Amino acid sequence: MMTLRFTSALLLAAFAVLPSVTQSHPLKDTAAAREQQWLFRETLAEGTQMPTAVFLSWDYSSVILTATCDLKSSELVVRNPLQADDKLPELFTIKIASQAGVVSLRTVRHDRVLEGRTKITRDVVAVLNAKGDLEIDLPNEMGEPIHVGQAEPLRRLVQMCR
Repeated sequence: MMTLRFTSALLLAAFAVLPSVTQSHPLKDTAAAREQQWLFRETLAEGTQMPTAVFLSWDYSSVILTATCDLKSSELVVRNPLQADDKLPELFTIKIASQAGVVSLRTVRHDRVLEGRTKITRDVVAVLNAKGDLEIDLPNEMGEPIHVGQAEPLRRLVQMCR
C-alpha cells in the first residue's frame, strides 16, 4: 500500500512539473530556433581561409547541409549528406528560394553526398539578400523545402565569396 501511494505521489508530481519543463524550450519551428541551427566559421582549424556555414537538424544531432565557397571559381557549394534510406529521383536539383525568386544549383551526387554549385551572380545575391526567410530544397522525409530562417551565416558566406 505504501508503494502504491509513493508511486501515485511521484506520478502526480511529474505531471505537475511537465508543463513548466516543456514550456521552457522554444518551439522547434520558430524563426529564433532555426537561427540557432546555423554555425559559421571563416577559417579551418589550421588557419586556412575557408568560409563555411553549417545548418544542423532541429535537435543538433546531424548536419543537414554544409555550405562553402570555392574561392578559385567564386562558386557557392552546398553539400547535403544523404541517409542510407534516402530515395532520390534520378535527377534532383538543390534550390535556394526567397521572396525574390529561386536559384537552381548544378547538382551531382558523390556517393552519400548531394552537392550543388552555382556561380555568385546578381540573381544569387538578390535571392539571398531578399527580406524574409530562405528555403532550401534538399531531399528529406517530408518531400518539402527546408525552412532555414534568415540564414545569416549563408548570406555572410556568399558576401565573402564574391
